[in-house]
Amino acid sequence: VLADCYQVEDQIVHKVDVGALGFVRIKAGNVYVTTNSYSVSGGTTAASIQRGVDAATAGDIVNIAAGTFTNKITVSKALDIRGANYNVNPNTGTRTSETILNNSVDNNLEINHSSGTVSLNGVKFTTNTGAVHNSVSSYPSASIVLTNNIWADADPISMSTASQITVTNNRFDFVDNNDGLFLTDDPSLDIHDN
Repeated sequence: VLADCYQVEDQIVHKVDVGALGFVRIKAGNVYVTTNSYSVSGGTTAASIQRGVDAATAGDIVNIAAGTFTNKITVSKALDIRGANYNVNPNTGTRTSETILNNSVDNNLEINHSSGTVSLNGVKFTTNTGAVHNSVSSYPSASIVLTNNIWADADPISMSTASQITVTNNRFDFVDNNDGLFLTDDPSLDIHDN
């Protein structure tokens, strides 16, 4: 059960807590990140989804518990990133506590890989700071799937040079003049039910 895996994650100190440490795999093909994924004695003072991404191998699922995370995430390999509301459509479903990505300094999620798929499912972006950056940005990428996410007055999605971009079952709640989605370089698109 996912809750049990998060509980076990909080009992160990490893690469997800301190990047220089080794990685303890709780379940094959999975990495777990909680708001307690840090170690003051190890030199970290806040949870970091990036350390979870770095610990993962291509094709892994990175599970992120509910809570607020404020660091930038750079993905350079195929990963399935799942928030607390994985597979819960924000337009039709009942969501529980959110995995909130709120980086007010830089892009929240930067995707830069050349093969496979990066998917993000079940998170909430809340990053509108008036600064010029994006909630999701991509560079040479193979395939990107954004589904079941919420952009709550967040900065826009800016993607280019991906071979396939899928944006489905998301909710965009902008209260100012932000563009919701900015695409360039004519990728293959599948955008619906947002």
